[in-house]
Amino acid sequence: MNGENEAQEMDESEIDGFVMEEEGGIHIGDIYIPPPPPPALTMENTGPRLVISQIAIEDFKSYAGVQILGPFNKSFSSIIGPNGSGKSNVIDSMLFVFGYRAQKIRSKKISVLIHNSKEHPNIDKCRVSVHFKKIIDKPDGGQEEVPGSEIVISRTAMKDNSSFYTIGDKRVPRQEVAKLLRSHGVDLDHNRFLILQEPLKLMEEQVEAMNEQRTTHLNRVKAIEKEKDQLEGPKNAAIKYLKTENELTQCHSLIYQCQLHDKGKALEAAKEEQKQVEERFASLRERLDAISQKKNEKETTMKTIHENLEAATKEMESLKEQFKTLEQEDAKINDEKKRKNQLRKKLQENLQAEQTKAEQLKDVPEKNREKIQELEKASEMAEKEKVEAEETLNQAMSSLRDETKPLQEKKAVLETQLIDLKKDVNETKAARDMAQSDLDVYQRTERTEKTRLEQLQDQRKTATQQLQQKAMELKELEKTIPRMEKELSGGKKELAELAEKEGGLHEQHQGLCLQLEESRSAMHASRNTNRVLDALMQQKRSGNIHGIIGRMGDLGAIDERWDVAISTACPQLENILVETVDTAEECINFLKTHDIGRATFIALDQMQEYNRQANSTIKTPENVPRLFDLVKIQDDLYRPAFYFILRDTLVAETLDQATRIAYGAQRWRVVTLRGDLIEVSGIMSGGGKKMSSGRMGCRLSSGSAEITPEQLSVMESRIKDFERELSHIHARKEELEPLIVRLTKDLRDSTAKHKKLQLEVPGLEEQVPRLDSQIQEQEEKVAKVASDPREVKKLEAEIKKKAQDYEKAVEKSSGLEKEVKSLHERILEVNKSRTKDAQQHLDRAKSQKAMIGLVEQFRTTGLVQNANEGHSEERQLNLKKSENKVESMKVEVEELEVTLKGLVGRQKEIEEHASQNMQRSEQLKEEKEELEEGGGKVKKKLDALTEEENQLRKEKISFDEAMEKVLETVKDIKTTVNQIKSKLGKLQLEEVEGEETEPLKTLTEQELEDLDREALKSKITSLEGELKDQKPNLKVIKEYRDKLDQYLAKVDELHQLTQRRDHLKSRLSDLKINRLNEFMTGFGIISMKLKEIYQMITQGGDAELELVNSLDPFEEGISFSVRPPKKSWKNISNLSGGEKTLSSLALVFALHYYRPTPIYVMDEIDAALDFRNVAIIGEYVQSRTKNAQFIIISLRTQMFELASTLVGIYKTNNATHSVVVNPKEITRMAEVLSNPAGHSPGRKRRLEEDAR
Repeated sequence: MNGENEAQEMDESEIDGFVMEEEGGIHIGDIYIPPPPPPALTMENTGPRLVISQIAIEDFKSYAGVQILGPFNKSFSSIIGPNGSGKSNVIDSMLFVFGYRAQKIRSKKISVLIHNSKEHPNIDKCRVSVHFKKIIDKPDGGQEEVPGSEIVISRTAMKDNSSFYTIGDKRVPRQEVAKLLRSHGVDLDHNRFLILQEPLKLMEEQVEAMNEQRTTHLNRVKAIEKEKDQLEGPKNAAIKYLKTENELTQCHSLIYQCQLHDKGKALEAAKEEQKQVEERFASLRERLDAISQKKNEKETTMKTIHENLEAATKEMESLKEQFKTLEQEDAKINDEKKRKNQLRKKLQENLQAEQTKAEQLKDVPEKNREKIQELEKASEMAEKEKVEAEETLNQAMSSLRDETKPLQEKKAVLETQLIDLKKDVNETKAARDMAQSDLDVYQRTERTEKTRLEQLQDQRKTATQQLQQKAMELKELEKTIPRMEKELSGGKKELAELAEKEGGLHEQHQGLCLQLEESRSAMHASRNTNRVLDALMQQKRSGNIHGIIGRMGDLGAIDERWDVAISTACPQLENILVETVDTAEECINFLKTHDIGRATFIALDQMQEYNRQANSTIKTPENVPRLFDLVKIQDDLYRPAFYFILRDTLVAETLDQATRIAYGAQRWRVVTLRGDLIEVSGIMSGGGKKMSSGRMGCRLSSGSAEITPEQLSVMESRIKDFERELSHIHARKEELEPLIVRLTKDLRDSTAKHKKLQLEVPGLEEQVPRLDSQIQEQEEKVAKVASDPREVKKLEAEIKKKAQDYEKAVEKSSGLEKEVKSLHERILEVNKSRTKDAQQHLDRAKSQKAMIGLVEQFRTTGLVQNANEGHSEERQLNLKKSENKVESMKVEVEELEVTLKGLVGRQKEIEEHASQNMQRSEQLKEEKEELEEGGGKVKKKLDALTEEENQLRKEKISFDEAMEKVLETVKDIKTTVNQIKSKLGKLQLEEVEGEETEPLKTLTEQELEDLDREALKSKITSLEGELKDQKPNLKVIKEYRDKLDQYLAKVDELHQLTQRRDHLKSRLSDLKINRLNEFMTGFGIISMKLKEIYQMITQGGDAELELVNSLDPFEEGISFSVRPPKKSWKNISNLSGGEKTLSSLALVFALHYYRPTPIYVMDEIDAALDFRNVAIIGEYVQSRTKNAQFIIISLRTQMFELASTLVGIYKTNNATHSVVVNPKEITRMAEVLSNPAGHSPGRKRRLEEDAR
């Protein structure tokens, strides 16, 4: 906590001996010599002077609450009180306001200053305010206050150890307080008035250090010049190598430009081909879209046809059922009609017979007899003609009968048999055809749907087989392609890794070869360059000199970002760190003895005084880093040594930032990232193109960086290993390249086939479910139209039976028919001419034979008998019955006719309905045939479109392959172009020292066309062979340049160092003279005044200041001797306590005579004096108060009775209080009280109260 408290106090500028830079101060390097402060006033001052009017204390130390001390007298005030009451806390409060640290106020930290008691616990802050004003002394002893001169300076302390200052109500820093008081003659910062020895001693040390640095720089310049001359030869060889390499780079650039030119042409051709393929592909895509659209239309049409066909089939089935119903009803009507007709016909016949009978009964018998006679005559004549015709025919036939009789007889028998057989054949054939027709009609729809179902099943079987085959091929390709891609990717990856590894190994091989050569060259160079360090480290390894740690720059590491900064700001990194001073002496003696060179050593045991600074942190302006904190140190034991060489150097980003930080309120040593350096003294260095770097590495060194022969052997072995591995890589690349070419071709073919199958398989996968759906629908249709097996079996059995009957009838009639035909032909030949006329005559006679039937009828009716008998009554009765019967039969006939008309009407309706049904069936049949025909045509067109689409998709796959091939070609060309561009971009010409590097040439297209490439390739081969033979150390150019820059920098540093040393020596001489003059002037005045004051206060004593070394008064110091009254001369250290007090007061008064101040505050200066000497000192102080204010704490009456104002301090309830008393007023009041005449009791009481 103490450290934190101190930091808090330092933040508030509570630093003892704070130096505010003023105009007139002197900066010499990092040493600042402030000017002597001007005197505030003289001993005979008559102008305004500053006094303390009062002090307000709030909760400070023993003071609780707000306590006002004062007002103080302008001349002499005394603070009195018992021990422990808080008198000294008054001075502590003033020291607190004036910015002294807590330790100077008898406290460990600021928070302890806050009052804390049982009566007043947990107070958060304390505050002290000192009230100043200016007055002008009057001749009569009075004073006049200068208007507006009041000043109130306050300081507040918080419980968290922080504090702040205020002037009036304005918060200000402590410097403003000091500046304000200094302007009024109270100097809080400067307690001296001479140039002290310490700055001059530091300057002398700097001059001596500069002398040593100059010697070191001079030796270093000579060594660097020698090293530079040694590097010049290898440098020239390396420059020649770089020139050749630049020429080769130019040739490579031209070759790459030619290749880019060629690839550009190839790329344009490939893009043109790509454009043509894309145009053809666009046309193909349009055709595919058109076919797809047509196919969709056809499928829609096909679906409509199927729906219409199904609707027609259903309607036909319905019509068939209706027709069958109508047919059955028609058959019933026909049967009924036939029965009714038969009944009507019978009734009509009976009616006609009854009517005829009635008519006959009505006619007279005479008429009947005449008719009968006529009929009998006609019958006789017909019979006679028939007989004559038969006789004529018989006569004609008789002549032929013998001739045709056997034939006629046989024919007649056969014809009789044939008629019956023919009838059977016709009937059985008609029955068979009818049964077959019924079966065909019954099974026709079923057969049609089954045929359609079989076609769909065949299509599904074919599609399923193709799907299985192509899916298997696709699955196999899906396994094969990733494997091929994996093999190809693995091969390419391995080839790329081998190429990358080959490039890396090649670079490492070249780098190692170069490193080997450089190491061989560096071994000799390092022996010369670091021969001092090498020689010392060799002594350490051999055990001759112990305690050598190493070069400072090798014992730490820093990030590359800060390399320039530390290399610029810390040249001491070249120094060698040793453990002790004795080790350093041994090393110097060794170097002198063997004439190896010079070196600067840092003894670690002498660096321990920096241990605290090395392990603490500081707050920096703008939070910039401290250079010391950026170093990674190999061992913490070396931290003090690194702090010694780096100190608190800060690192800034830019020079502007460095300037702000370096020249701020506190001076800092600052270095920028570019190597600009500003010293504490204000000197700024920088500029130039070359920046110092490399004095410290980026990584901590694990050991010595010395190259040994063993390490060279290891490098050679590694080079051979690299060569063997490069050979293996080359062989493996030769195996992989043809494999990758083959795999690329196979993968391209497989990918094309895979894409083709990816198009075909989904189509087949869609086709199979579609066919399944169609088959399912068709199966449903077949199931719906399926014939009843029992009905089919019954029809087939009937057909079979009818067929058998027909075959039997045909078999019976066929032979008989042939035989009858043969007989008939033979008979016709015989009777053809002779039987014709006789036959015609017989036919006429037979036609007249019908008359015979009438005669027989009349006979049967009894008309003749009735007529003959003449029975009149019976005839009348029969007539009556016949008429009644006629009437009854007429009614029945009319009823039958009405019924028949109804049947005929219904039959007509059935016929019309059946006719419409038949017409609609024929129409539906035609529509169905048209739909089937149209569906077949659409199906053919759809199949044709599908085939065309498949063909176009195959063409698309070919286009895809062609496009992929073109794109791959474009990609390969672009990849090659990028590779060439990458190679071209990596080409860079090396900078050659002393020559201007020309940029790489860029040729036009015409120049590239005209370029002789073979000559260019030949030149490249020649240059590569030339470079192969050369193995220069290219780093030597940089080393030479660095050495040259280092040499010039060192020469410049040597010159600057010499100038700084001479300037410092000149300033040092002037300051010494000035210091001596000023010191001797002040010494004379102070010595004389000391003698005078001491004689006065001791009344007869003597005091003297003497220079121990008069030639150099600052070398041995001053001797202070005194001679007390009636005693001998003694040194002040040998005096008693009281004598020492008198001597010291005399010296203090003498010093303040030389530099007087307006205010004096003293704490019990009379404690060791007797009453006599106290009175003397008091009288002297009182004499000095005419132009100064004295505030003295005292317990001696001889002192405080001389004061104009007494401030009494007392303590009650753990809190300090004060009371102010004017001794003169008290005396006056006492005189008044002692003489009561003329005063009333009230007046006396008021005086007593005033006194209290």
